[in-house]
Order: sequence, then structure tokens, then C-alpha cells
Amino acid sequence: MFRESEAVSGTLNIRGRAIGNRVIVDFGGVFGVDWHWRKVDEFCDALRRLAEHARKYLPAGEGAIVAAGAPADDLVIALSERITMRTCGPRILVLLDARQGFECGAAEALQIWEQFKRAARVAEERDAIEQIIYDHALLTRAGLPFGLTDNPAAQDEVAKEAAWNRELRRALPGGVRSQTVVGTPTVIREPSPTKH
Repeated sequence: MFRESEAVSGTLNIRGRAIGNRVIVDFGGVFGVDWHWRKVDEFCDALRRLAEHARKYLPAGEGAIVAAGAPADDLVIALSERITMRTCGPRILVLLDARQGFECGAAEALQIWEQFKRAARVAEERDAIEQIIYDHALLTRAGLPFGLTDNPAAQDEVAKEAAWNRELRRALPGGVRSQTVVGTPTVIREPSPTKH
């Protein structure tokens, strides 16, 4: 019924796949974890913090935040009893039971962060799909032409819910006012027009 999502980091062969409200993360065959989407969010936030910290050690011109030669103040984040993440100069290490699981640079870590965040969003949507469908049906019944999900299967359920849910029919009588739902709103920033 719902779309699958898989996040893959090409250089490190790290995969994250959303299954239900969980994300299966495979760290290049070294070790794997089965996390709830909230834990993946926590992992992503920690990875982003580490990547930003590690960028301080890059030579100028390679995405460095400050000049090379920053003090050696490694950042350590304990994600669980078994998994620890830390910076080691410009590199980021993920340790499993105090042994190295994988190592990557700041740019790779940001790619992994982006891909895993996407997989976590899909898992989060699956976790809260009933509430999303109800809220989307409420918007549809009220006549607003946008919704909360782009998932076609969920949108079919939204149409049924908007038309037949007893609570919604009593709260908002008069039928379904919006016949067309365009999906989730996206903000697109255009350059400002130049005056001639």
C-alpha cells in the first residue's frame, strides 16, 4: 500500500531501508541495526553535529568552517550502550562495542544524513498514517485544496474518509467541498524579478 524508501551511501555502502515505522540500517556489512524512525532521527542529528565539528579540521577551501590547525577537541556522542560516534580530526568514526564500524569524512556524513533523514520521514509517515489520513480528510472536507501526503494509496483513503466519516460529516455538513487535492505544499523560491 505504501511506497518503499531506501537510502544508500554509494562510497561507504551504507544502506537504510524504511519498513513500516522502522528503518533497517546496514553499515557496509560490518554491523546492522533495526531502529524506530525516532532513533534514526537521533542518529542523523548526531551525525550532522559531528560533520559540522569535523569540518573545522579541513584545509581552507575544502568546506572548512575555520582555518586548519583548530584545536584537537574531538566530539564524542554515545548513541546507545553499544554504538558510539566521534570525530577524529576531519574524520568521523562510528564505533560498535568500542571497535571501529565505519569511518567517513564530513561531506560523506552529510550525504548519509540527508539520505537517512529521508528514510526516517517515510517511516514516520507510516507510523502516523491514520492521523495523517484523518487530518487530510478534514482539510479536504473543509474545502482546502492541499493535503498532508503525496502517497496515492493514502489519498484514496482520504477521499473515502472525507466522504464517509461520521464525525467529519457531522462537524462539517454540506459534503466534500474540495474535489481536487494537489498533495503536500512545496515552497519554491524564485529569484526576484529584475526591473529594467
